[in-house]
Amino acid sequence: MTVQVKVGQLPDDTKQAAATPGGGAQPDTARTSTSPTWGWTVAPLNPVMRDRFRLPDDLKGVVITEVTPGSTALERGLKPGDVIVEVQQEAVSSPADVQKRLETQRKQNRRSVLLLIQSQDGRHWVPLPLSGGEGQQRRPG
Repeated sequence: MTVQVKVGQLPDDTKQAAATPGGGAQPDTARTSTSPTWGWTVAPLNPVMRDRFRLPDDLKGVVITEVTPGSTALERGLKPGDVIVEVQQEAVSSPADVQKRLETQRKQNRRSVLLLIQSQDGRHWVPLPLSGGEGQQRRPG
């Protein structure tokens, strides 16, 4: 019997989780982030995510791993495997970066932000509204 095996390197964060008491079961927002406001779950681009979504090694950003039905993310055409490269023309490299950039724009009373998305169809800009649901903005006055 012949079996083909693919050998790879275990990501550092997985090694650390395995060495952590309790198996690293505690949530870590630097590694993955779920946002009910926009309806997505995002994760850093690591070898596991690159393999799962067949993403190139040189691509930088944060990968969308899940999109909630009926969410803002789905309405904007985002789907699992899409990569958020920039938020408001600033590069992002972790879920915490994405959250920080969105919160900064919301605090500045912006109505929307631009996301640079790398998808199977290429790179394109996606406007993301910052109002509605949990992200409801207050109007001055």
